[in-house]
Amino acid sequence: MAQRKHSIQKETKSGSNACEAELRYRTLFEQSPDGIVILDTDGRILEFNEAAHRELGYSREEFAGLRISDIDPFETPEEIRASIRDVLDKGKAQFEVRHRARNGEIRDVQVITQTIVLSGRIVFHTIWRDITERKRTETALRESEGRYRALAEAAQDIIFIIDRDDRIQYVNLFGAMLLGQPPEDIIGKPRKESFSPDLSEQQKRNLQEVLTTGLSLSVENRVVFSGREVWLSTSLTPIKNQEGTVHAVLGISRDITEHRRADEELKASRRFLETIIETEPECVKLIGRDGHLLMINRSGLNMIEAETFEQIKKQPVFPLISPQYLKAFKKLLHDVFQGKTGELTFQMTSLKGRTIWVDTRAVPLRSDKNEIIAMLAITRDITERRKLEEQLRQAQKMEAVGTFAGGIAHDFNNILTAIIGYGSILQMKIEQDNPLRTNVEHILTSAERGAQLTQRLLAFSRKQIINPKLIDLHEIIRKIEQLLIRIMGDDIALKTVLDDETLMVTVDTGQIEQVLMNLATNARDSMPGGGTLTLETGSMELDEGYTKTHGYGKPGRYAVITVSDTGTGMTETTRARVFEPFFTTKEIGKGTGLGLSIAYGIMKQHDGYINVYSEPGKGTTFKLYLPQVPSRIKTARIQESIPFLSGFETILLAEDDSVVRNLTKKVLEESGYTVIEAVDGEDAVRKVMEHKQRIQLVILDVVMPGKNGKEAYDEIKKIVPGVRALFTSGYTANTIQARGFLDKGLHFIAKPVSPRQFLLKVREVLDNHKGQRG
Repeated sequence: MAQRKHSIQKETKSGSNACEAELRYRTLFEQSPDGIVILDTDGRILEFNEAAHRELGYSREEFAGLRISDIDPFETPEEIRASIRDVLDKGKAQFEVRHRARNGEIRDVQVITQTIVLSGRIVFHTIWRDITERKRTETALRESEGRYRALAEAAQDIIFIIDRDDRIQYVNLFGAMLLGQPPEDIIGKPRKESFSPDLSEQQKRNLQEVLTTGLSLSVENRVVFSGREVWLSTSLTPIKNQEGTVHAVLGISRDITEHRRADEELKASRRFLETIIETEPECVKLIGRDGHLLMINRSGLNMIEAETFEQIKKQPVFPLISPQYLKAFKKLLHDVFQGKTGELTFQMTSLKGRTIWVDTRAVPLRSDKNEIIAMLAITRDITERRKLEEQLRQAQKMEAVGTFAGGIAHDFNNILTAIIGYGSILQMKIEQDNPLRTNVEHILTSAERGAQLTQRLLAFSRKQIINPKLIDLHEIIRKIEQLLIRIMGDDIALKTVLDDETLMVTVDTGQIEQVLMNLATNARDSMPGGGTLTLETGSMELDEGYTKTHGYGKPGRYAVITVSDTGTGMTETTRARVFEPFFTTKEIGKGTGLGLSIAYGIMKQHDGYINVYSEPGKGTTFKLYLPQVPSRIKTARIQESIPFLSGFETILLAEDDSVVRNLTKKVLEESGYTVIEAVDGEDAVRKVMEHKQRIQLVILDVVMPGKNGKEAYDEIKKIVPGVRALFTSGYTANTIQARGFLDKGLHFIAKPVSPRQFLLKVREVLDNHKGQRG
């Protein structure tokens, strides 16, 4: 009994273990995410879990009793039986099949099956794993890889993959073609051997940087393909595995050789243009729509007196433009940004305060899209040209005034000749104690003052007769120095600085002294509180460049007198008018305004020049330029005798002004001469023909109606060869010579003239037995 009991207990325990194992298997069977199916050897489904029928969309009732051929329509019965025999022979198998779900959808399934003995018969224990999504992913990946590979192979860039050992894992067809090798001969080799024979240390560092940092990198480098130097632009991108570790580098290289060459050519062209712009003598600048300065060349910086562009970069140009021209400049800027071109002449001020006159031509600068992005302006500094134009206008104005002065002198002198002549006759006839004699003397004094005023006008117009002689300029300075000391006063110091060189000039000494006296007098008046007057001499060679720049002078050597004072100076407006006749800054009654205009005329008549430099509060400097004569030329002195006043000769007098003719006749007849009158040139010729045996001298007014004095004289010479002649006119000798009325060398006396001076001249001509001067 005990033994049986023990046996029963053992069986009970064994049965209990079997139940537990079956329970565990059943639990795994039902909860498995993969489908588990038990099949008999005919392919009929005997048992299955929840996942098996759910994946194919069948209910448990529908799925039970199905054959494998019902859910695997892609294999024939013969193929299914062959697969069953194969599993029976081998005991197990693993393969992939395609199942059709209840709704017709095809699912990819991985099958693992083996034979087992269940209830005494052989069955197939089969596990189904749905791999539909994985297959789709694999297919998509293969398609994607195919597309990318196709793109890589068709690309005209070099595409390659390099591993951590710097070996080439892939190169596309274009890259292999450049290397001259098939891809299979390149892949797997070190990059140095086939891809970059001249691999530089920098290229190695670039690869290591991408491998280390995991960041992309773009570089440009030079390589040699088949002996040809090529520049490549390369992008290096890390390739990471699932763990995020960089295991290789994808490189894409583009041949930029032509691009670099074009870029270098563009840079060279830009440097060339920049050089041209920088060396352009005109100011070239770009100005934005708001008036800001975007670019300016070196000439422009010099023009506005800026050291560097940074001083004015992006600063508006408006503050540099004089206010009166700002509106016009803004309009020009507006018009240019409307697509127009324009020009403008205006005044501006440099950064250091210098006033500049400029002439600007402006055009729109357009972008590649034809948009106006700036105003391109080329600006020329015309300050010196404006000065020259102003000097020319001043000279023309002075010439016009001079011409006017010379013109009115003729009429004034005829009137003054009559006044002085008749006044002198009246004076001689009135006794010394006669009260009326004082009135006559006042008349003559006023007439003389009028004659002096006329002579001053003629001096300004450079039409007066001058008596030049060769002299050392220093003699003039030494002679006038003592006189200037007396008129300057105790509070003004006179300083003379004479050049070591002898300065020989041909001048009318009295007129040069008059110029220096005028300048000294003005200097004294400009220094009411005292100061210094300096007279300095020197010499200067004026070349063509100087004369063109300053607008005056002929090339040659000049003696220069500089007269400087420390007085109040002049404004620009005063300085511009200082040589005009009757212009004065003095109070009424304290100056005629002729002093500097006379100085101007005297210097011009001596073929010289006078300039003035002055600023308010900084004194005034006058520079006198006189043509210098080589010192070896000596002065020639002529001794002249003074003739008697009276005579007995017969004189033909031709004068169209009846008052002057009657006066002249009276003066001559009272001195013993016989006078034959003629009212004009034609009458003079007739009278000579009538009295040709008697006439020793003809006195002819130069300007007469009908036939002038020169024309009459030419005919009279044919009638009476060698006849002496004396010409007279209210115009000056220079004027009538310039108009062709009088040849050089003929005797001439200008009106007005006193009777005594006139009689002396008549006697001089008559006593000149050698005839006319040549």
